Amino acid sequence: MDVKEFADQNNIKWFPLNVKVTKEGKIPSYPKQYKTKPDQNDFKNLDEMAILERHDYLDDCNCIALDTSEIRIIDVDFEDDIDYQKDYPDAYEYVENLIKSGIAYKKSNTKKKGKHFFIKTDYKFNGVRTQTKFKHIELLTGQWAFSPKDRKVRNDTIGFYDLKDIVQQQAQQSQKKKLIIKKKHNNNKMNPSDNIDPKIQKYADLIDIEYLDAYDSWTKIIWSLSNDLDNNNYEIAKYISAKSEKYNEAVFNKLWSNSREGSSMGTFYYYCKLSDKDGYFKLRSLEITEHFFTEDNLAQIYYNENFENLVYKDDMLYIFHNKLWYEDRKLNKLKYYISKYLTEYLGELGVQLYKKVIECNSDENLKFLAGGYYEKLEQLNKCIASVQTATKKKKLPNVFFIIYQLGILII
Repeated sequence: MDVKEFADQNNIKWFPLNVKVTKEGKIPSYPKQYKTKPDQNDFKNLDEMAILERHDYLDDCNCIALDTSEIRIIDVDFEDDIDYQKDYPDAYEYVENLIKSGIAYKKSNTKKKGKHFFIKTDYKFNGVRTQTKFKHIELLTGQWAFSPKDRKVRNDTIGFYDLKDIVQQQAQQSQKKKLIIKKKHNNNKMNPSDNIDPKIQKYADLIDIEYLDAYDSWTKIIWSLSNDLDNNNYEIAKYISAKSEKYNEAVFNKLWSNSREGSSMGTFYYYCKLSDKDGYFKLRSLEITEHFFTEDNLAQIYYNENFENLVYKDDMLYIFHNKLWYEDRKLNKLKYYISKYLTEYLGELGVQLYKKVIECNSDENLKFLAGGYYEKLEQLNKCIASVQTATKKKKLPNVFFIIYQLGILII
């Protein structure tokens, strides 16, 4: 597949531009319709709609810019006149192992031996370019990357890598400071009641104290638990509320007794994921069963966290984005958001399963294999491919119309 298809399939942001290669380097320029000068911070500053609108000018450009803030790029800038196998065998072997592992990559725009590998990692970076210990290999970790728009991508696996062993030491004081603050906030805990479901407690413990201290987010979380008619969540709601130094039992009970519509368990899980994305998907990965990949369940997953942004009125679907409601006459926006959300969701689950593979030692092999993780990974990959294929069709398949049956707000 070409790089545009690969980017769409893996929810990598991109937009077209022109790039001129000179002796001094690569010089980017924008189509006049952009009405602005080239800026690699566009991926950070522009919303998704603005980036999507730029796709209309692809025919006017020779390249595309790729965002590397989520999917990172291992940038191999091997020089043409250096024998890396002889002079820098560690760098050469590292690249060869990436290729043998089936990691997706494209060839460099300017160097015959150069390659760009697409990976995921949970390593915390301090800048947009990060040096490795290998000669002429660096990481693009936020800086945009250029590619001819028809450049082919070989392989289709985005590998998960720890990167601690190859990244040069970086100062991470901000991350340490954040960790200290979080530990300080979480000191005010109460012991959970015996009546609390241990499963939901694990999710509840992910919620950051800042969302329990803030009245607006706290009320949404409590209402979401109260509106869950299938379960009695009073004890878990009280348990997490009491973590805040602002907790007042009388105020809590009044809020619980006067719940409002509009918040569902999807809201609760939204704040779990917002607080600790890695922890959230680690718990979700333990719940993968055969039923998980059914159309009904996929639709429910999408609906749970997106129902507030969908309204159907007078035979027209409206989608809320960036404080505005947009008409979606041909359902293109809906298809885009369904593909983006479910691909990212399933991809994060895949990362957790890959981590299990990485962390697995010889003593745990039998137990690990008995858990069916390889089968789950295979099902995840098939499911992602199914979602991406379905959302490229002119008409949405039945799976996505289930969200209407689930109750898109009709006014």
